[in-house]
Amino acid sequence: MTRRFLLFLIMACAGCDSHESVAPPEVGVIEFYGERSDISHPAQVQSGIDVPVTVRTFGNGCVSVAGSGVRYHGNTAIVVPYDNNASRQGENANCPDVLLRPTHTVVLRFPSEGMGTIRVEGRNAPEGRWTVIESTILVTSRR
Repeated sequence: MTRRFLLFLIMACAGCDSHESVAPPEVGVIEFYGERSDISHPAQVQSGIDVPVTVRTFGNGCVSVAGSGVRYHGNTAIVVPYDNNASRQGENANCPDVLLRPTHTVVLRFPSEGMGTIRVEGRNAPEGRWTVIESTILVTSRR
């Protein structure tokens, strides 16, 4: 009896996989059928002070925020939003056909006074091509 039970357990778990493959995050969609995302930020900031900036991506019911990458080139902050897409996890994904706008918030710091540029790089839909949205911000000297 014990041998049969052990054989049953082995056969029952033959298809078990506790390490399901997970698709990596993808660059977020920032332009959807010609509608572009806005970049929200204050009109001006002081140099060297943290400033929160938000950008919203586009997606359906399977899309959620996965983070953002930030890099700098002088007074230009380059932001790349990343989203998780559960529909890429397998055939069992049930994605509601609704338009969602996941919010990505990053904290930027501009090093010097003058004009700062916030450059958001992402994809457009439906083509999936690379696209860029930019906004400027006045950076004043720190008092």
